[in-house]
Amino acid sequence: THAASPLSELVGNTETVKNLQSWIKDRQQAQNSTPIVALLLGPPGVGKTTAAHLLLKHAGYQIQEVNASDTNTGTQLLKLTLDVVHTQMAGRRRALVIDEVDGLYVGKEKGQVSDDANDSNGSNDFGMQTWLKGLEKLPKKAPPIVLIANETKPPHIRYLVKQKNLCT
Repeated sequence: THAASPLSELVGNTETVKNLQSWIKDRQQAQNSTPIVALLLGPPGVGKTTAAHLLLKHAGYQIQEVNASDTNTGTQLLKLTLDVVHTQMAGRRRALVIDEVDGLYVGKEKGQVSDDANDSNGSNDFGMQTWLKGLEKLPKKAPPIVLIANETKPPHIRYLVKQKNLCT
């Protein structure tokens, strides 16, 4: 696979790219009405991750990327998110890209975001409520957080899509 490097090589999905670019600009200005999180949805291979990386780099951000499937729990993902937020608040321009966020384990209950399974630490947090509640409490000046997903069916993705004040 060839990933585009200069912005000029970013082709296709013009409206999504413009919306993401506008959202990044608004995040830089810490607009209070601008959602903290951008959710990019679409099938594999359409350039979601490449677009996020190019636009964030172009805006001057150092990017930390994590594959959500490797993270396993809401607590781990929240800790990583807060680490990036605190680094940003300390003056370094950082952004967080969380790929495959639809692959996170969300608990056993059908159609609900739940914390009903125990992780290896017994913290009752395989589900996503801890992470989602943590996102909602982030300061308005938090760095850009881009979530990337292929599927719209998981409960936590459906929840994020509905949270217009949190997610664009």
